[in-house]
Amino acid sequence: MWETLIEIIIALTKKMYHFLKRPAGRHIDQPPDRCFTSRFANTEDDLATVLQLRHAFFGRHVIVPDTTYRACWGRNPDAMKLVYDFSGKPVGYWSVIPVASNSYENFVKGESSHNEMMCAKCLPWSSVAADEVYLYVVGAVVPVPSGRSERGLLQELIRGHVLLDLYSFGLDVMSRLKVKGICGYPSKTAGLTIFQKAGFVRTEVFIDKDENQPVYVLSGDGMTEFRQQVKSLKKRHTVPVWDAHDRRRFLRMIMKESKKN
Repeated sequence: MWETLIEIIIALTKKMYHFLKRPAGRHIDQPPDRCFTSRFANTEDDLATVLQLRHAFFGRHVIVPDTTYRACWGRNPDAMKLVYDFSGKPVGYWSVIPVASNSYENFVKGESSHNEMMCAKCLPWSSVAADEVYLYVVGAVVPVPSGRSERGLLQELIRGHVLLDLYSFGLDVMSRLKVKGICGYPSKTAGLTIFQKAGFVRTEVFIDKDENQPVYVLSGDGMTEFRQQVKSLKKRHTVPVWDAHDRRRFLRMIMKESKKN
């Protein structure tokens, strides 16, 4: 089952963190059991944190320049979500953006680039129609500490929480809006986890004609399977707690706009 890796990760996380020193400061009030938390990066400082995490992950080999992220964020300030550990330290982020149906189809056909999807095709969440939502997965990032060449156990634990937060968000959106298709591609081998473990289907379309970067799609029956598996996963494990104010704001926004449409 695709949950197995994440289940192991979550089971080990709390045990490991008993040995970690809790630094002062936190980004939001922590729940009593000191779980991971998350919220959208909707301020300039938050965006700067996203970019720092991104550069720590990709180093000098970033896929697109910072200006692309800034352009995407300018079009949709709820495009990126930061995840914080028990101490309130930002340890990773993920990004999913809504796009129009034709933008989705063009990307799946190999007629649109990652840069174009972020800069020109990204829509604000307030503009999506409740009965026709298409999403583009920008990615999920958990940096490897400076001086290390490979991801250690702690990073795998953190990555598990970041992916749980991403999948849980997908379930929240699917429960309120009719998501017809989700697409994306792995810019690194580690990115395959996002798609393969969530039931995405690999296509024969490759970004930059690189067979290590195939386009992945989730649609139709795959949506139903995704929802069932994430629901099952959430019953057994603690998902990062979405900041209550941020959650209310976001869900009210998409529900309000969906009623208008």
